Amino acid sequence: ITEYWNGKDKDNPADIFSHPRFKMIIVYFTLPENSVIAFGNKSENYRSYKKNFASERPVKPERTRSDTASPSTTPCQEPQIIHQL
Repeated sequence: ITEYWNGKDKDNPADIFSHPRFKMIIVYFTLPENSVIAFGNKSENYRSYKKNFASERPVKPERTRSDTASPSTTPCQEPQIIHQL
């Protein structure tokens, strides 16, 4: 994706390219092979979309102490001895 910029801020009063101390730093990174880049939605921002789209997350049921086994109460099996001839 290439995005062009005229060097001006949002309302175009300041021209960044003509500033005497102008320096440009270009940073890039490679996206994973399975990446999807979507753009072009000017009617709704992401936070509004996510808020309206997302359903309630399931709540994990609370477990009581009797539902969990602690190491001291967990029965252990005796090791089996296998003789090979």
